[in-house]
Amino acid sequence: MSFPKSPWFYPFAACFVLLFLFAFRQNVDFDMGFHLRGGQWIVQNHAFPQKDLFTFTSNRNDYQDPHWLYQVLCYGLYLAGSYPAIGLFHLLLILAAFGLTALRLRLSQAPFWSCVLLLLPAVIADEIRFLYRPEVATWVLLVLTLWVLDLRVNRQKNLLILLPFLQLAWVNIEGLFILGWVVMAAYLFSGWFHERRLDRPLLKYSLLSAAASLLNPYFFKGLLYPLQLFAKLQGSSIFKNYISELQCSWTLLEDPNTPFMPVLPIYTYRVFSVLLLALVWSSFRRRKIHELFLAGAFFGLSVAAIRNVPLFFWVVLPMAAASVKDWADSRAEARNLSEGVEKNKVLAWGLSLALLLTGARVLTGAYYFSDRRMIHAGLGMDPWRFPVGAAGYMMQNRLDGPLLNDLSYGGWLIWKGAGPIFIDGRLEVAGEGLFTKYRNSFYPGGLESLASEDRIQMVLEDHMMDTPWTVQLMGMRDWRLLYFDAGSALYARKDYRPDLAPTDWDGLLASWGLQTPPPDSILTGLAARPLSPFAGWLSGFWEPQDYPMPLFRLGAFAYENGQFEAARRFFLEMLRRTEGKYFEVYYNLGAAYERLGRTDLSQLCYQKALALEPGYAPARRKLGLP
Repeated sequence: MSFPKSPWFYPFAACFVLLFLFAFRQNVDFDMGFHLRGGQWIVQNHAFPQKDLFTFTSNRNDYQDPHWLYQVLCYGLYLAGSYPAIGLFHLLLILAAFGLTALRLRLSQAPFWSCVLLLLPAVIADEIRFLYRPEVATWVLLVLTLWVLDLRVNRQKNLLILLPFLQLAWVNIEGLFILGWVVMAAYLFSGWFHERRLDRPLLKYSLLSAAASLLNPYFFKGLLYPLQLFAKLQGSSIFKNYISELQCSWTLLEDPNTPFMPVLPIYTYRVFSVLLLALVWSSFRRRKIHELFLAGAFFGLSVAAIRNVPLFFWVVLPMAAASVKDWADSRAEARNLSEGVEKNKVLAWGLSLALLLTGARVLTGAYYFSDRRMIHAGLGMDPWRFPVGAAGYMMQNRLDGPLLNDLSYGGWLIWKGAGPIFIDGRLEVAGEGLFTKYRNSFYPGGLESLASEDRIQMVLEDHMMDTPWTVQLMGMRDWRLLYFDAGSALYARKDYRPDLAPTDWDGLLASWGLQTPPPDSILTGLAARPLSPFAGWLSGFWEPQDYPMPLFRLGAFAYENGQFEAARRFFLEMLRRTEGKYFEVYYNLGAAYERLGRTDLSQLCYQKALALEPGYAPARRKLGLP
């Protein structure tokens, strides 16, 4: 059945519509600031960094920049079209990776319906990694490498000459270029194993590709970089234990420290892995050595770290499609079933409708907010995820003293901050020693010790994620809260820039239109209104959803600072805007009422939180329930 005439063309197109909507998102990744600053430095200095340039703690450490080409490209796009141009670039890379994968699926000559059903779980599972990062470029280069090798195996075209050029670009974009070596070696060995002869053209271009990898600013050191980084990220590493993207994909959902991890993408990956095993088992004798080896190796990578899940899909999808084809060809019953599914218009159109409805929930934000993921449609940077206000405040007031910063904020501060920072996401630069000092500062007494040791004058925190810092700073008498907004808080020693007046709560409340105390009737009215979870879910298909995280963050920060009336106002406003849909808003509002001595209203809040989330243990404890 020809491609455009098949009824499965419609779910195929709908799959790419959903893919586009997933990829059309504002950036929430903290590393982009560092990449822009790195590209800017390279362009302005016509050189490559040899030492760390952006921190005062690691500026004597050797530094290799494996992303320099990606950084220069992003900086050029920023100059041409600011942050939206960078967003469009990453959107096109994601579409290219999936488009090339679709071509590889068709090379297998598997039934069209199976290609669609295999591509769909990759779209759903991979979207959690749709970030503005060089790894997205790695996806394209990996799939291109596999496509060239597949064409060779299928004796359709000989494009091996492209391999060295792909490797040349890859080695200057990301350290994962070593995966290209692994893939080429697997195909080379597989050819020798099955045909009992060495594929000399593939060997020649594989060696040329390895040689092309030397064409990086650091020569042999550049080749060793991925091996050194891999060694640092093993199970015994402190990085492995604390960085969420390095956690095991099969245990991440069970971690109590990550209560709102996206469930659907992770379970989609897990179910696909099990089904893939069944497919491979059913056609094991027909599988090539390179298919089995790469599937096992990349599955191991995906298990080791959630960030590697997309790499697994790029490698195994064509093998899964080939397994379906072998199953369909194995006997008449299977062939008849496959042909029946291929011609089934109801099934194809039903899947198309389901995909488009899912896309509608992505557009309204309901898809993300159900997991409390603050992802917004569009291109460019989501300003609420970065310390934009704090960085601007420091630049305006020339606050360039030694700064202890939240690790996630490091990238943006390198790009827009007033001076060198303490730490950022380049963990290979920081090393385990500095990272351990940083982590220890979150334990009682650790912050004051670190601040004294490194003569820190300011602390910039993400006040929702860094509550242990907030608690310690409130007990450190020689420190004051200088600036805060919905995302970050800047503390300074009392003798550092005493001329600056601190941000006040009254002014902040006024800026949000909350200077007049909102009435408690907002709570009582919403609490009395019956709320149907199904009706709320249904509205997510057409009604734009609102989860004003800035209000929630400000309420939580006000509570931590003993500003319970301010916390009440922020949480009440969030309750009003969200129409009482979220149990955590009721719970936090109840905590504010409890500290204000309003036991009746606090109990009402806890009851509503429990009604929305019956298994929520903190609310049960507040109500004295087992």
